[in-house]
Amino acid sequence: MTPGLSRAKSTALPEHIKMPDMDGIEAARDICREEPVPVILVTAFHDPEYIERAKGILMKRAGLDEPEAFRRLQKLASSKSQKLVEIARTIITAEEAYSLNEAPPGAGTR
Repeated sequence: MTPGLSRAKSTALPEHIKMPDMDGIEAARDICREEPVPVILVTAFHDPEYIERAKGILMKRAGLDEPEAFRRLQKLASSKSQKLVEIARTIITAEEAYSLNEAPPGAGTR
C-alpha cells in the first residue's frame, strides 16, 4: 500500500504527478491494485508551459529562432498524429535524459 494512505473509501483520489518518494502514476497504480478508484493526476505545468519549454530546447539544441521551433513542433505533431503538448512533453523528457549525462563545464579537467 502507498505510504500515508488510509484504508478509507474514496470516490476520487487527487494525485500530483511529481511527489517526493514516488510519482503520482506509480502511486495510483499501487492504490488501484487493491481497489479501483478514479484518480485525478495534477501537474505544475500547463500546456503552454510545456510548449514554451520545448521551443526553448529546440532553439538551444538546433539553433532555431522561436517561430521555426514552433513550426517544427507543429510539423512533428502533425506527422505523428499527436497533440502538440504530447510532442512537447517528449522533447522535454528527452532533454532531461540528455542532461543526466552532461557534465558541468570544467568537470573532470584541471
